[in-house]
Formats: sequence, structure tokens, C-alpha cells
Amino acid sequence: MKLKRMIMFVVGIVMCTSFVCYNNEKLINNNEGNIDDNDSKVEANDENILVELECKCDMEEIYNDVPKLCDSADIIIKCNVIGQEAFVKTGSSIYTDYEVKIEEIYKGDNMPDVIHLESLGGTITCAEYLEQVDAKDSMIGENEFKQKEINEKVIDMKVNGISSMKTGETYIVFATYNKKLKKYNPVGLYQGIFEEEYDDKYIRNLSDSDVASAGEKVVYELEQDDIDNCIQE
Repeated sequence: MKLKRMIMFVVGIVMCTSFVCYNNEKLINNNEGNIDDNDSKVEANDENILVELECKCDMEEIYNDVPKLCDSADIIIKCNVIGQEAFVKTGSSIYTDYEVKIEEIYKGDNMPDVIHLESLGGTITCAEYLEQVDAKDSMIGENEFKQKEINEKVIDMKVNGISSMKTGETYIVFATYNKKLKKYNPVGLYQGIFEEEYDDKYIRNLSDSDVASAGEKVVYELEQDDIDNCIQE
């Protein structure tokens, strides 16, 4: 059976100190691909997504250049994502805990080899979502997931259309330490995340609204010298 119904509407607001998020839901076609029942660290692909959630965030702070990111970050690291697990909190929003192995430290002291980063957005199985969310807060109806083959599909939530970090990929991350969670959070959600492109060159993805809000030139690319110069200043 294929689901051909599509829904798009505002379903909730997540209030945080540096951004306001509005969640949109889209129910998409149910294809044949399923995921392993025991795999809680799933990643989205064209075959296993049942629901796409887009979280619209109005940033209070736009980190348009490297010096601004450096000043705001407690740590700056080059790391490889070795694991991730999505979960539900703040009512019905999806967050991801990333386990990352540090390859190089540019800023920060006494860092362990492996740390955890937490960020808004990610991919979770429909079954896990329904187990963790309160019915009154759910952004999707439980009736949509009665069938086993649907229950094994995933919900993918993106923030301002920006994809989450991927297991196995290398990044340079500017992050702050959250004492309450005892985890690190990327600066400005995804603004402090640069993915390795090639030859030690890193790029970040920003939404059109971020660029428009900045009102000035925005830096997308990052190289080693950029960090060195920033820290020396």
C-alpha cells in the first residue's frame, strides 16, 4: 500500500534562548524499503522516510564569520561522527545525541577522546517516536502507524532545511558546553558545524533566512588557517 496523502501545517513552537522554531509536518509516500527492527541509530534515505518534519527557526544570533564563532565557542574540534541516536524531548521535537571522536583540538583543554554533541533535528523510527512522545504532544496521528511496515519507517526532522550530521563523516565543530546536560551544543544550532569537503577544506550549510538576517557577507568555507588566525587574535 502506498500513502499518497500529503499534509503541511504548523504544528508547534519550540522556545529556546537563541531561536524560535515552528514545526511543519509532511506525510510522504510509503515505499517498500524498511529498516532493521533493532537499529535505533538510523539515517534517512529515499526509501525509509515516512514523515518529514521541517523545523523553521528564527535565529536571534547569526554567526556570519569565523571570529564570531570562535568568540562564542568553548571548544573548537575536528571530529568524526562514530555514532548517533535520536530521541524526543521538549514536547514533541526530535533531537540527536552524536558520539564523536576528536581528531584535533583547536580550542579547549583536557578534552577526552570521545565526547557527545546534542543538537535539534535528526531521524528516528516511527515506533520509537510513538514510544517516547506524549499523545497530546505528538505531531503525527498514531493511527498513521498501525501497520508494522509503516511502524518500521522513520521520521526525519530538519532545522531550516539543513540536514543533520552523518555517521562516518568528518566535521569541524564550534560548540558550547551545557553544564545541565553535560554535553556540548553546536554554536547557533547548525551554524557552528562545517563538514569536510576535500583537502582539509570545510563547508557549512546555512538557510536563506540566515543569510538574509545577517545583512552582511556570510562565510561558508573554512580552512585551517582561518581557525589559527582567529585563535591567535
